[in-house]
Amino acid sequence: MRGLIVIAFLLLMNGVVGQQSPVLSQYMHHALPLNPAFAGSAESTTFALGYRKQWVGFSDAPRTHLLSAHTPAQNGKLGIGLTAWNDQFGVSKSTQIGGAFAYRMPTRNANLSLGLAIHWVFGTDQWSEVITTEENDPQFVGGNQTFGLPDAGFGLYYERQSAYLSFSVPSLLKRSYRSGEGYVAEFEMESVPTYFNMGGELKLTPMLALRPSAMLIASTQGIQQTDFNVIFRYDNRFDIGASYRTQRAVVGLIRYHINGQLSLAYAYDHWISAIASYQSGTHELTLRYDLVFECAARNPRFF
Repeated sequence: MRGLIVIAFLLLMNGVVGQQSPVLSQYMHHALPLNPAFAGSAESTTFALGYRKQWVGFSDAPRTHLLSAHTPAQNGKLGIGLTAWNDQFGVSKSTQIGGAFAYRMPTRNANLSLGLAIHWVFGTDQWSEVITTEENDPQFVGGNQTFGLPDAGFGLYYERQSAYLSFSVPSLLKRSYRSGEGYVAEFEMESVPTYFNMGGELKLTPMLALRPSAMLIASTQGIQQTDFNVIFRYDNRFDIGASYRTQRAVVGLIRYHINGQLSLAYAYDHWISAIASYQSGTHELTLRYDLVFECAARNPRFF
């Protein structure tokens, strides 16, 4: 029987499953799913394909497949995008597809974008695979359950030549399951995650730049996670850096720009919590393609 069933049971025993944005170490290459205001922020039509395998060594550990695409429109005044990802974790599988729309207000020295995202989430919870200590546990009565529910998010994105600020709420609704009642999408202020992201670039030499950044995830219940990142970029072609995550993980990051349009990135998460001895880390790959064309939008190329 599946190795993560006990973990899934502990997560779901209260009858609530929250809809969440994908957990990513390379969020700097997948900004759109976390903030719809990022749509159209580059001088290109951008495609990103990602794969994340978490906790290698655990049976049926979390796996995520992610696709995002966005482009500027109306001479850079608008941005449109598409996101799709699939999550598999133990007895649960879910897929989310959505569109992102941004209104951009460029000035001489900066850009401010307002974004809105609309999503549809569907999936299956295979309750028949759960092993419980109580026979006919009412929490899991009813066999496998499927769902299809809406969700929405919004964000702000501000960028200058050497710095940016991002604020977003990528998921406003929570998916709740109640035994015998099925699934509903509901708004609960205390469970809504808020993302704050900031970063910049400091030129150390004509060939070398330092790119520090930080991301904080919080709710009315307090700070849930903080990431601190330092990346060095050499010759605008090769990136190498590291992150520290307050969920007790350190991350190694590397990215190579194969040419002016195609890049490949890899991240490795090393857990320093109690779970470390039961798995051998997390691997994440991102392939990105930028179809470059001329428009009125500015592009500091942070992402």
